[in-house]
Amino acid sequence: MRRVGGRFVLALVLPVAAMAATAAPAGAQTMTDALSQAYLTNPTLAAQRASMRASDEAVAQANSQWKPSVSLSTGVTTTYATTTTHTASTSTNSPSLTLSASLPLYRGGRIEAGIDQAEANVLAARARLRTTEQQVLSSVVTAYMGVLRDQAVLQLNTNSEQVLQGELQAARNRFQLGAATATDVATAESRLSNASATRIQAEGAFRVSLSDFERIVGVAPTNMATPEPLNALPNSLDDAIKVALDESPTVLTSFFAEAAAQASLRTANGARLPTVNLSASTSRRSPDWPEFTPATFSSQIGVTVAVPLYQSGGEFSTIRSAQENLSASRLSLEDARRTARQTVTQAWQTLATSRAQILARGDQVRASESALRGFRQEYEVGARTLLEVLNAEQDLLNARVSLVTSRRDEVVASYSLLSAMGRLTAQTLALPVPIYDPTEHYNRVENKWWGTTP
Repeated sequence: MRRVGGRFVLALVLPVAAMAATAAPAGAQTMTDALSQAYLTNPTLAAQRASMRASDEAVAQANSQWKPSVSLSTGVTTTYATTTTHTASTSTNSPSLTLSASLPLYRGGRIEAGIDQAEANVLAARARLRTTEQQVLSSVVTAYMGVLRDQAVLQLNTNSEQVLQGELQAARNRFQLGAATATDVATAESRLSNASATRIQAEGAFRVSLSDFERIVGVAPTNMATPEPLNALPNSLDDAIKVALDESPTVLTSFFAEAAAQASLRTANGARLPTVNLSASTSRRSPDWPEFTPATFSSQIGVTVAVPLYQSGGEFSTIRSAQENLSASRLSLEDARRTARQTVTQAWQTLATSRAQILARGDQVRASESALRGFRQEYEVGARTLLEVLNAEQDLLNARVSLVTSRRDEVVASYSLLSAMGRLTAQTLALPVPIYDPTEHYNRVENKWWGTTP
């Protein structure tokens, strides 16, 4: 790697806009652009959508329990006959064709319970899809701001290294004139070496951020614009918690999981109840060959009632298991609600802390700039040492880096709060993309009678 001013540093810095930009220039890659790109192309989100569509089929499978089953069977029966008075034997072949159908009329409420369970699982799958969507969009925000932060930190460290190069050269000139000591030169060399190591570390962090952004968004960052924190947030922590308890996808997932557990218990109890089936069949037996007897037709229809008396005790174990699963799902729902409160509270406090830190870091930067100017002026007249000037420069660099980090934290925290509330979605953010509608596939397959395509 070359030192400051080399092509490697320029190649890293030029693709990304400066953090100081306050408005998006023409052709800039905005946060909205990155979020939209990820919403359309992120494979994790696409995989979750496919998984949710698979969950839709469970409803179709549950609804199929009410539909008739029809089968067609054919076969040939060969009969061998031998008389007691003759040694000769005869054989006849009897081809047959049978069409049968059966329809469940009552299965102890298990069909209805199975449909309710499948529908609850679909709703839980939709909530999990929202969770994945929020996670992906939150990752985009983190990656986007990570690129801007690390690019700004790289620029700050690059500038610091350049300043220290000037300080070293000035110290050497003063040493040759007898106005500085060898210790001053060594101190300047040490600080420059440390600045070079810090700049190299910043280059690595910046490249990692670029790679992370491209992995999540699908394209490399180019000409990025600095976004503003979200403003459409609740006015109080209590309001944010209330929204989260109603809309958090984690809470909704647990809520629908409890509903599915209740339906599963009803299914288990249905195994102890009688079942009623309607069945019908018609068959045609062809003439026996070689006798050529006339073909025969037969049809039958009937209703079968089966009453379970004892099934080895397995049905009671299933009921007990379903009861415990229901209890566990209720406890999981309560835990999800508590977690939602804690997550919103944490995000709220993080955002408030970031905003307060920006004010404090801004004051720190202004004070450090003033102090450095004073140290340099006093150094020129011999009232300060070079070490004091270098320390002041390091303090200013640290303050600027901290300010950049706090600004990044504020933006990320604002989106994190929206995510904790359950509203970090493409629809809420009004992204300019077609919004994925999970009900479209569900409506196509819910009662589909035939075919392998939705």
